[in-house]
Amino acid sequence: MTSLASRGFLFFSHLFWLTWVPISTAAIEPNATRRYGQVALTGIGFLFGLSVFMPSFLFGDWQAVDLVNGSLEYPTRLIFDGIVNRTALRIFYAALVVGALLLSSDIRIKAFGGMIAGSLIVIYAFYAYAIISVWCFFAAVLSAYLILVIRQNERRLPTRDGPNRVNLHR
Repeated sequence: MTSLASRGFLFFSHLFWLTWVPISTAAIEPNATRRYGQVALTGIGFLFGLSVFMPSFLFGDWQAVDLVNGSLEYPTRLIFDGIVNRTALRIFYAALVVGALLLSSDIRIKAFGGMIAGSLIVIYAFYAYAIISVWCFFAAVLSAYLILVIRQNERRLPTRDGPNRVNLHR
């Protein structure tokens, strides 16, 4: 069960979010130039995510789960080991996710990107040993902000009468 659960978590943390965040921001982006950048980040994120996730999915001994100071650590082997420093890979990962958010023309999405980046800095300072699981936890908590953004948009949706029409794609 641990192997199955850890692979499920690694799917989301190593592949899904690297693809989903940029494609989601692109889907709501009205500015064509920014959208093109977000689509490019989607492709790069997907390829990078595959390169990080697939080896741990295919080779059971390439992934593990450890408990360190009360947090889960995923000491996975990567195809980049010995070639690229782990810190550089983490910065690249964060740049893909946060970059897509900061590229948005919507100030609320940019604010979310800033919160995610800020949380990463705090986590790296205090929980570097378990950065993957702790950052995912913080991102999940910060996602409550997105609920507020969605609810704000719902209140502005047009009524059947039509006079309160709002263009959600500014």
